[in-house]
Order: sequence, then structure tokens, then C-alpha cells
Amino acid sequence: MKDAEKSEDRKIKLQVEAKRTLALEKLFLSLCLIMCIPNDLDQISEQLEEIVELKQCFKNLGLGANVGKKQKTDSNKQEALRILFDILVAQLMKQQSFLREIANYVFKQFSSDLDLASLENLITIISTPNAQAADMVSEDGDSDEQSGEDYGAEDVSEDSDVL
Repeated sequence: MKDAEKSEDRKIKLQVEAKRTLALEKLFLSLCLIMCIPNDLDQISEQLEEIVELKQCFKNLGLGANVGKKQKTDSNKQEALRILFDILVAQLMKQQSFLREIANYVFKQFSSDLDLASLENLITIISTPNAQAADMVSEDGDSDEQSGEDYGAEDVSEDSDVL
């Protein structure tokens, strides 16, 4: 019975590892695809940095290595997961919807490994803009509406000049 349990356990670990590897490959390919879109040099260098960090995360997570062999140290793995979660949060802020969808997909594959520090970081990132936005709305209420109306008027005049 023990051999059957070990075999089943190994099979499950291999399936989880395969799903995670596939998820990271999809994210990697999506980031490479974005580099093909004409952007300014700052955006291209940002994408390249994310690709390099993702490649390093892949190595430090020990994906692709045999499950039975020695795994990466926990500290390297936890650091790689923190970096991965930061990359995923950055993708959620991007304009392209497919990057946000891929980030959600990858997050689902790795969410079971989320530690307390990463969770606190994610909560801080998610909650901070909402709190700042609420403060800005309550403080600047009428002035924002006025500036928004002026901005809209400028857009209309610029568009009429183009036609």
C-alpha cells in the first residue's frame, strides 16, 4: 500500500509542477509578445527586466527538475515566489487585458504557496490606491469636476483642429 500511495503522491506532484511550468511559460510568452508591440524604450526595458526576473524565478523555483531529486532551498523558493507575485501584480496594472488574464491564471497555480509576507504585501498594494483615491475624492470634490470639464473641452477643440 505504501508504494501505491507514494506513486499517487508523486503523480500529483508532477501534475502540479506541470501546471505551474505551463503557467509560467504562458506568462513568459505573453511578456515576449508585448515586446513586439511598438513601445517607447522605457516600456521595452521594463518588459525585458520582467522577463529576466521571471527567468530567474523559474530557476529558483526548481520547476523542471525531477520531483524525486533535491529541491531548491526554502529561502530561495520563498524569495522567488515573492518576486513572482510582484511580477503578477505589475501585470494586473497593465493596459493589455490578456496580461491581466494570464496573471490571474498564474496566480491560481501558485496561490497555495503564498506566505504571510507575500499576502501582506499584496493586501498593501491592493488597498493603498483605494484609500488614496477616497482621500483625494473627499478633499478635492468640486475642483476635480471642474478640471475634468476643462480637460474635456480641450480634447474637443484639439480633435476639431485635426479634422
